Amino acid sequence: MLLFRPTMKAHLSKALLFVCALAFGSALQAQTVIATIPVPDPSQIDIDPITHLVYVADSGAGTVSVIDESSNTVVKTISIGSNPGGVAVNPFTRRLYVADVSLGKLYVVNTVNDQVIATLDIPRAGIVAVNLRTNKIYVSDSFHVTVVDGATNTVLTSIPITAAQVVAVNPFTNRVYVAQDLFPGRVTVIDGNTDQVIANPLAGGFLTFAVAVDPIRNLIYATNQFGTVGVIDGLTNTLVTSISVPGQPAGLAVDPFARQIYVNDVSLNNVQIIDGATNQITGTVPVGNRPTYSAIDFFRGLLYVGNVVGGSVSVISTH
Repeated sequence: MLLFRPTMKAHLSKALLFVCALAFGSALQAQTVIATIPVPDPSQIDIDPITHLVYVADSGAGTVSVIDESSNTVVKTISIGSNPGGVAVNPFTRRLYVADVSLGKLYVVNTVNDQVIATLDIPRAGIVAVNLRTNKIYVSDSFHVTVVDGATNTVLTSIPITAAQVVAVNPFTNRVYVAQDLFPGRVTVIDGNTDQVIANPLAGGFLTFAVAVDPIRNLIYATNQFGTVGVIDGLTNTLVTSISVPGQPAGLAVDPFARQIYVNDVSLNNVQIIDGATNQITGTVPVGNRPTYSAIDFFRGLLYVGNVVGGSVSVISTH
């Protein structure tokens, strides 16, 4: 494990400087859909900013669709499992992690040749997140979060967490955040050093579905399915405010440099844009039917939103 840390930190520092230059070197423009890509049953999405490839879990299709950001087209599909619902990529180790809820498997894929190099048994494996600082992989399964060592592809521990949903990581503070689908909604905070739960702050609403992190300001955003987005202070692990949003918010993505939060609304079929400085909704972008998961590429200013009904990914230009 320790062998990865100096390399990971160096990469993270370089990436941070490069992204700052990109973000502040170009003026923000109106966010618009620039492409709609046919993808069967899109679920979790993740992006490799080094290779400019987008990985989309095709839930129920038994594949992962790979999108080239240069052309915004599917350039290949990876056949894997039967119901892949979760994906996460580590661009530094060139590893893709694919969770299959039906088979209870986590597949480790070498992204150089798209070959499966390891398969782990994780019952009900759902959503995946990678901690770039420690090269640990966190997999939620509704009842636990399983921690996997990315160096050895072995399970380190399983953390009991009721109604665990989407997982997000702040690699700079080495904290892991897990949305809990509860009444009232909560976010579990895990210390990445010990993999122990250290806090369970309220999320500002009911049935918390997703979390996303602003690593610059150490803020955590959590969507609650009854129409709110909670803002949690990562230093104190307390709820700062709760933002009312129309419809039913689902997945979300944060651009910490433009300080914009993009919230998918599965009932209104749009993406709502929140100004992180004022916590006010500043605009909406219509997308496809039931947009659920999304991922943002800070390097290129592109947001990828998976529309479950109809099977497509909307690409939004955020710069």
